Amino acid sequence: MTITTQELLKSDYIIWHGRKMEDEKGIHFFYTASGFSFKFTGSKIVATFESSFEEFNKRPFIVIDVKSVNHKHTYVMDLKQGKQTIECLNLPYDTYEVEVRKRSESLMSKTILNEISTDGTFLYPTSVNDQLKIEWIGDSSTCGYGNLSTSIDEPFTTESEDGLQTFASIASNILDANYQIVAVSGIGLYKSFYAQITLPKIYCQIDIHKNIHYDFSYNPDLIVINLGTNDHSYMKFLEHQSLAHEQRTFKDVYKSFINDIFINHFGAQILLISQGERHHLVDHVIEQVYLEMSHHKLHHLRVSKVMTEDGIGGQFHPTIKTHQRWGQEVAVKIKQILNYEV
Repeated sequence: MTITTQELLKSDYIIWHGRKMEDEKGIHFFYTASGFSFKFTGSKIVATFESSFEEFNKRPFIVIDVKSVNHKHTYVMDLKQGKQTIECLNLPYDTYEVEVRKRSESLMSKTILNEISTDGTFLYPTSVNDQLKIEWIGDSSTCGYGNLSTSIDEPFTTESEDGLQTFASIASNILDANYQIVAVSGIGLYKSFYAQITLPKIYCQIDIHKNIHYDFSYNPDLIVINLGTNDHSYMKFLEHQSLAHEQRTFKDVYKSFINDIFINHFGAQILLISQGERHHLVDHVIEQVYLEMSHHKLHHLRVSKVMTEDGIGGQFHPTIKTHQRWGQEVAVKIKQILNYEV
């Protein structure tokens, strides 16, 4: 049984995760943790992907989880330039649930699903309508930049970036939540040395590479914003008078962005994250935003600081140990906000 390019998006057999786009090639899936899920009975799945990237160290990585009541298989694969067919063969004949997610971030590569088939039969997947829905907005930490690195100075590669082991993915899994991520390494809320554009400017786009309007069809119960690290990196080189002005502007832009989110996602709760002492020039400004807006659906959490004993990832980014701790802290806060029990 084969699901072709033309059938992928409208097929009831597939549940999509994250922002996506359809064209004649197939379904483009973009940001960290984007991908798809399906269910089948059989012993084999075959999928054709297409990817593009500028450098080998930016090639995309995907994770394929195949599980049944009796079996579990996990495949971690890097995609080559152009088209590639991936086969999961010789599985014990059974009924499986399959989840495919992109481990690396959108900034580094483009990925498309062209076609998928099985030697058995696709089944209608378990409904996700009753699951808690969360959207995560962030920068490199939310993408998992350098969280697998063994030293601060290790050069970046998508091989050392695991977006499925960040505080966002970890908290979502703790809460058994349906989630999507909109995050770009180096990006700022207001201003960054590392990116020409800001997150609020691309939030209404389908992807950083695709200036196509996003339809906001995903309706989260909660949106978590984790931005400010790159704004801090910019501000720390400013003179005192300039710094005060830029902090005020950062605050105004943050408030405007929050108001835009409330408009596009009417009814959603919003949680603002401060990262301990990681970006102290904007941390207190984020808290001021929360206090001054004083909205009943706006919340704030300062996660614990990075601890030396947990190690430091590539380019001073948090390690998986830090992400695990933050994931637990954020999950607890979300439960409090939503009065939610798993």
